[in-house]
Amino acid sequence: KFSCLFRLLDVLVIVTILCFAPVTTEAGTYSGGTGEPNDPYLIATPGDLNAMGDDANDWDKHFKMIADINLFDYPAGFVTPIGWGVDWAAEDLPFTGVFDGNGHSIFGWSYICDDEDSGYIGLFGYINDANAEVRNLHMIKPRVSHVGWVGSSAGALVGYMESGSIYDCHVQDANIQWMDTIGGLIGQNGGSVTKCSVSGEISGEWEVAGLIGHNESSGEISQCSANANVTSTATGSGGFVAINKGIITSSNFSGTVTGVWQVGGFASTNSYGQILESFAIAEVNGYRYVSGFASINQTYNYLGTIKNGIIKNCYAQGSVKGDRWVGGLVGRNYGGAHIDSYSASKIQGTGTKIGGLIGEDLQGNGEFQSSFWDTSVNPDVNGIGNGSDPNVIGLPTVQMQMQSTFADVGWDFDTPVWTIDEGVDYPRLWWEMLIEPVDLVIELSENIDTMSLQKGIANNLQVKLDTALRLLEDENEHNDVAAINSLQAFINAVEAQSGNKIPEADADNLIAAAQQIIEMLSIE
Repeated sequence: KFSCLFRLLDVLVIVTILCFAPVTTEAGTYSGGTGEPNDPYLIATPGDLNAMGDDANDWDKHFKMIADINLFDYPAGFVTPIGWGVDWAAEDLPFTGVFDGNGHSIFGWSYICDDEDSGYIGLFGYINDANAEVRNLHMIKPRVSHVGWVGSSAGALVGYMESGSIYDCHVQDANIQWMDTIGGLIGQNGGSVTKCSVSGEISGEWEVAGLIGHNESSGEISQCSANANVTSTATGSGGFVAINKGIITSSNFSGTVTGVWQVGGFASTNSYGQILESFAIAEVNGYRYVSGFASINQTYNYLGTIKNGIIKNCYAQGSVKGDRWVGGLVGRNYGGAHIDSYSASKIQGTGTKIGGLIGEDLQGNGEFQSSFWDTSVNPDVNGIGNGSDPNVIGLPTVQMQMQSTFADVGWDFDTPVWTIDEGVDYPRLWWEMLIEPVDLVIELSENIDTMSLQKGIANNLQVKLDTALRLLEDENEHNDVAAINSLQAFINAVEAQSGNKIPEADADNLIAAAQQIIEMLSIE
């Protein structure tokens, strides 16, 4: 197992088992396989996962799930974090292998720690290898929490990925309660994260976010989403990411973000990172440095080396409440950082430096390129709370819903980057229209988890959706017909309980959602 207390005495390493500490044993016994790339260890039971957490000798091997795994009846910590690392450790034991979830789910993984010297906490505690990978995995109702002060970073899937990749992994109904550097998926990231999602409740003190707490300069995130309630009791809460120093593209957040200082609908701080073609639709509440998208956007300038904080082709909608440095898109823009986006967020500020787009442009040298804010939504503020810029343009809703408003100043509706339903809606990113059936199945599954259904009913529905999901994730076009059959079986099961064990209104919504997916698959 692991211990939260890890000490070096003289030349020997002595492990004191309080919560968990790395143990090396004989090679793990799993449900088959040899751990080689063409013959991975097969993971099918809680015992298999437990063996993975126990045996650091296997952390460079290949694994593949062949069944869903239910941990609800097991105590917290039964499966300890796979891969060990901590900020001050003299020697780390990272996971450097490959774990293929194969479209399967792990239900109810939980970990509770009560020691300040805890390592990185997640199903995978620490990953650090360019070839390391976790893919095609679902985590349902994971829980991470602490008693008293704890250190290092935490996420449902990974505590800290220094290098490596995460692909097509989804966390549903997470409950993460930690101190700092917290994400629903990953606490701290220096690798590649693609096509992942999170839903749930994420809370802590510092650097709290729906998807990733801290995205390092080497971190690359693409096509990811978070739908969560994010809460910080101190500094740094972001709907999608708390601190971004890397590159984020084609991603989004929806939900609520609550904090004190540096509270942003998408990011707490974009610290010389790049956020491109992304959006937030959020209810944001804080005290100072509060915004619909990024509370702070800043440029790094050290000995002539300049790295711009860039927010380009992004937007924010929803509501923003705070005291000072409150902006529809950005609370405070530092050092000439670049903004090329729009905001339609409703702003309420009780103090000074309140702006429809920017609360404060520090030093007045922000690099703005035809950015917009809605004056109908915010008639009583300026575009920038401490000044003005000809490229920060306030317009009424009717003009904000006209393509020519944006196209005439160079916004790209041809490649395309943007699309618009004129007279009905604001500009939307083109990729928003490219929703895949598999994403809708995941969303439908998440909706069932939020309903108060009898366990047997919920499990029956989820089994049918899991079957459809596995078929679609295989990306074999011949599986579409089988997936449609599974979805039709789902509809039949819902109809059988409509007005009885499933409220009629809920049943109607579930049936409509499943029918929409069937229609998409039929067209394809």
